[in-house]
Amino acid sequence: MNNLRNLKLWLTTEIINHQNDNSNILHAIRDLMNTVKEQAGKFLEIILTDSQPFNGGIVRQQYAIRYENCTLDLDLMTNKVTRQEYLSNFNLR
Repeated sequence: MNNLRNLKLWLTTEIINHQNDNSNILHAIRDLMNTVKEQAGKFLEIILTDSQPFNGGIVRQQYAIRYENCTLDLDLMTNKVTRQEYLSNFNLR
Protein backbone atom coordinates (compact mmCIF):
# COMPACT_ATOMS: atom_id res chain seq x y z
CA MET A 1 0.00 0.00 0.00
CA ASN A 2 1.37 3.39 -1.00
CA ASN A 3 0.84 5.79 1.90
CA LEU A 4 1.50 8.92 -0.18
CA ARG A 5 -1.00 7.82 -2.83
CA ASN A 6 -3.66 7.20 -0.18
CA LEU A 7 -2.95 10.57 1.39
CA LYS A 8 -3.33 12.30 -2.00
CA LEU A 9 -6.62 10.51 -2.66
CA TRP A 10 -7.91 11.50 0.78
CA LEU A 11 -6.84 15.13 0.28
CA THR A 12 -8.50 15.26 -3.16
CA THR A 13 -11.77 14.04 -1.64
CA GLU A 14 -11.58 16.53 1.22
CA ILE A 15 -10.85 19.45 -1.12
CA ILE A 16 -13.84 18.52 -3.28
CA ASN A 17 -16.07 18.25 -0.20
CA HIS A 18 -14.95 21.67 1.08
CA GLN A 19 -14.74 23.53 -2.24
CA ASN A 20 -17.59 25.92 -1.37
CA ASP A 21 -16.07 27.05 1.93
CA ASN A 22 -15.09 30.71 1.85
CA SER A 23 -11.96 30.27 3.94
CA ASN A 24 -8.38 30.92 2.91
CA ILE A 25 -7.27 27.93 0.86
CA LEU A 26 -3.79 27.74 2.39
CA HIS A 27 -5.19 27.71 5.91
CA ALA A 28 -7.95 25.26 5.01
CA ILE A 29 -5.50 22.78 3.47
CA ARG A 30 -3.10 23.17 6.39
CA ASP A 31 -5.98 22.42 8.77
CA LEU A 32 -6.90 19.34 6.72
CA MET A 33 -3.30 18.13 6.73
CA ASN A 34 -3.14 18.56 10.51
CA THR A 35 -5.78 15.84 10.80
CA VAL A 36 -3.39 13.37 9.14
CA LYS A 37 -0.30 14.45 11.05
CA GLU A 38 0.72 10.83 11.65
CA GLN A 39 1.15 10.30 7.87
CA ALA A 40 2.32 13.75 6.76
CA GLY A 41 4.47 14.49 9.76
CA LYS A 42 4.98 17.78 11.53
CA PHE A 43 4.26 21.00 9.62
CA LEU A 44 7.52 22.75 8.67
CA GLU A 45 6.77 25.79 6.50
CA ILE A 46 4.84 27.39 3.65
CA ILE A 47 7.00 28.79 0.83
CA LEU A 48 5.75 31.02 -1.98
CA THR A 49 7.72 29.60 -4.92
CA ASP A 50 6.29 31.75 -7.73
CA SER A 51 3.81 34.56 -8.33
CA GLN A 52 2.83 35.84 -11.77
CA PRO A 53 0.02 37.95 -13.22
CA PHE A 54 -2.27 35.69 -15.19
CA ASN A 55 -5.15 37.58 -16.77
CA GLY A 56 -7.35 40.56 -15.94
CA GLY A 57 -6.44 41.07 -12.28
CA ILE A 58 -5.90 37.39 -11.57
CA VAL A 59 -2.59 36.28 -10.08
CA ARG A 60 -1.20 32.75 -10.23
CA GLN A 61 0.71 31.83 -7.10
CA GLN A 62 2.58 28.62 -6.44
CA TYR A 63 3.23 27.42 -2.91
CA ALA A 64 5.10 24.54 -1.35
CA ILE A 65 3.74 23.42 2.01
CA ARG A 66 6.44 21.33 3.65
CA TYR A 67 5.88 18.57 6.20
CA GLU A 68 8.35 16.09 7.68
CA ASN A 69 7.23 13.25 5.40
CA CYS A 70 5.97 15.05 2.29
CA THR A 71 5.62 18.34 0.42
CA LEU A 72 2.35 19.64 -0.99
CA ASP A 73 2.72 21.86 -4.07
CA LEU A 74 -0.26 24.14 -4.75
CA ASP A 75 -1.22 26.35 -7.70
CA LEU A 76 -3.63 29.07 -6.59
CA MET A 77 -5.43 31.59 -8.74
CA THR A 78 -6.42 34.75 -6.85
CA ASN A 79 -8.68 37.52 -8.07
CA LYS A 80 -7.01 40.65 -6.71
CA VAL A 81 -10.27 42.64 -6.77
CA THR A 82 -12.60 40.15 -5.04
CA ARG A 83 -9.82 38.30 -3.17
CA GLN A 84 -11.48 35.05 -4.17
CA GLU A 85 -9.09 32.10 -4.41
CA TYR A 86 -9.26 29.03 -6.62
CA LEU A 87 -7.13 25.94 -6.35
CA SER A 88 -6.11 25.08 -9.90
CA ASN A 89 -3.75 22.18 -9.16
CA PHE A 90 -1.88 20.38 -6.42
CA ASN A 91 0.74 17.69 -6.16
CA LEU A 92 1.78 15.70 -3.13
CA ARG A 93 5.30 14.40 -3.16
